[in-house]
Amino acid sequence: MAGLNDLLPSDIRYPQEMKCPVCLLLDVSSSMSGEPVRLLNQGVSELKKELLNDNQAKKTVEICVVTFGGSVKPYPFCTPENFNPPTYTAGGGTPMGEAILQGLDLIEKRKEQYKAQGIHKYRPWVVIMTDGAPTDMSEGDTTWAQVVNKLEEYEENKKIIAWTFGVPGADFDALNKLLSHQELDKRRVYELEGYDFKALFKWLSDSIAVVSRSKEGEKIKIDAPPAKQIELEV
Repeated sequence: MAGLNDLLPSDIRYPQEMKCPVCLLLDVSSSMSGEPVRLLNQGVSELKKELLNDNQAKKTVEICVVTFGGSVKPYPFCTPENFNPPTYTAGGGTPMGEAILQGLDLIEKRKEQYKAQGIHKYRPWVVIMTDGAPTDMSEGDTTWAQVVNKLEEYEENKKIIAWTFGVPGADFDALNKLLSHQELDKRRVYELEGYDFKALFKWLSDSIAVVSRSKEGEKIKIDAPPAKQIELEV
């Protein structure tokens, strides 16, 4: 991974605004080749467009992306107007564990920058999207325990809000176990209808726009994701 300092420019646009950091962890493994990755690219482009259409969100929301497919590649936090994602291509395995850990590290470093500049923030969102199973960790090994424990710590201490979305065929058993610290009926693990990333990113933009207009610590209501909640016993 490139040095975190290289991925986190010191200048933060609109420093007078509270920040809503969103980290997208996107599966671009070989099983996403063809139409799936095309639809993913389309959805990410729609996300930018929707956020730019919201006068508050475009100043408050900051997005970073970590792709995982063969290797893990992070893209820095930026406002929607500076969010110019490349055309993602698919290939390789599914190193989801490393992607999660890198995403959480990026969030922590960005929070340090906010604090140093006296900028307030909302709780960061971590959004995981996958069509398969992690290939860099298996239940019971060190990496698995590290990822699960870190997600649990961050959720319980209100450092993040984690959401996981899989397409049909994803390993929902593994995804549920990653978030097994949450109560079963409140576990944020969802199954998309096919590869409808466009609807998902529309929901995401609408939801974080609601967050961007709220007050710090305020309880808000957002619509349910356009996906079926998975409630496996694990």
